[in-house]
Amino acid sequence: SVYDSVVRDAFAQLNAFSVDNGANRAATAGVIDQTANTVSLTLPAGTDITALTPTLSLEPGASYTPTGAQNFTKPVTYTITGANGSTRAYTVTVNQLPRVKVACVGDSLTAQEVYPKQLEEFLGDGYEVGHFGVNSTTAQKDGLKENGDNPASGAYINHPQYQQSLDFKPDIVLLTLGSNDSKQGVGSQSGHKLVTNWKADSPQNYERDLKALVKSYQDLDTHPTIILATSPSGYATPGNWAARPEIVNAEITPIQRKVAADMGCFLVDFNKMTQGKESTYIGGDGLHPNTAGYQLLAHEVYKCVQGVQ
Repeated sequence: SVYDSVVRDAFAQLNAFSVDNGANRAATAGVIDQTANTVSLTLPAGTDITALTPTLSLEPGASYTPTGAQNFTKPVTYTITGANGSTRAYTVTVNQLPRVKVACVGDSLTAQEVYPKQLEEFLGDGYEVGHFGVNSTTAQKDGLKENGDNPASGAYINHPQYQQSLDFKPDIVLLTLGSNDSKQGVGSQSGHKLVTNWKADSPQNYERDLKALVKSYQDLDTHPTIILATSPSGYATPGNWAARPEIVNAEITPIQRKVAADMGCFLVDFNKMTQGKESTYIGGDGLHPNTAGYQLLAHEVYKCVQGVQ
């Protein structure tokens, strides 16, 4: 009878199915459809689903096969055998969340890849970090970069990494451009003619061009969240490529904060963190962070990314 069939099936019923996601992560419970005899569950990005050992909750006296680690790249069928000898097969399907794509965009602070690589380690397998930094680049469209006796365009948007960062289709963009915009150079360094990027009309040009750059990312189909980091404080040295820390601190970083507020960006105020602590966080060239500075930036960006998610 139907009643007898239901009773027999009850002995072989799967009551719960879950997968452990490792230390500091809650287990993922499967959704069981008792009518269709199916189980579905979605695991975090980066989970190795080729050798998962799930936990099954059964009726007293019941058992199941297969046991041990299983490859869930394809559906796996579990057969439950009840204490009365009845059997019931459940098909388990495992899906994975996509990785969150993070684009690191900026000048040599990003191009040196110290902080992007540290950030990648902090974030773990659930994230894909794209490295799109270019040395000596500016937010200003008319910015210049050193190139022997003939300075070249320093505008970030005129370098291939810009288009690559757009094509990456990021979910989050980390943007740091400003130190090279502050340059006011005379003479040469290491065989390169120094450049001047900060002029009388630069404050309005910098704001306009930084906003345009932010908008170009916001207009992507992925509508990424933008995290704008202010440029670090520094100190004048003969080897800092004519960057002007006083311009960074007094003129550029206030604009960066304004752009973040106006454009709805998250802000990591690296300048505020390093002002007055240059000897602790800035390297010998007076321009780039030292090891402690890069660690600080990576940690603060990591906290911001976690807040976004």
